[in-house]
Amino acid sequence: MGPRGSTSRRHPGWVANDNPAPEWQAYVKAYQDGFPADKRLPSPSLFGVGYHVNTLAMIAALNEVKGDLSGGQKKFHEALSKLKLKTPLGEISLNENRQASGSVFVTEVSANADGTLSNKMVARVDNVTQTLGMTADAFRAMGLPSRTTPDCKALGGK
Repeated sequence: MGPRGSTSRRHPGWVANDNPAPEWQAYVKAYQDGFPADKRLPSPSLFGVGYHVNTLAMIAALNEVKGDLSGGQKKFHEALSKLKLKTPLGEISLNENRQASGSVFVTEVSANADGTLSNKMVARVDNVTQTLGMTADAFRAMGLPSRTTPDCKALGGK
């Protein structure tokens, strides 16, 4: 992260507008082709991507159970829990707590030549889990999250 007041700020998230992956680029093109330029954002919004991915998961699970939502949707929930979904953001799956595991993108806010700001993707980490890639027991042993826990440097962060 850059010094306070600089435009160079890095942050993680699950969307990077300039992600070069073909599946993301195809999704952005379909989005742009679907709406006039003056009626849309340059890239799909965070919420739009989330709704799209959630809808893909719902459709895949409904297809898996052939639309059977009986018994309190038990088969549907089981199908979702086993799903490894290919999305514009990479592969996403759910853990035992129904938390999504997938790609995280690191972007940096940068100043453009014309004085405007934009986000630039600087890294992608796939298969990020709720427990930072550790077993649940090892993660819990670190203690509750705080300003000093987890120790990012000890975990290999910078």
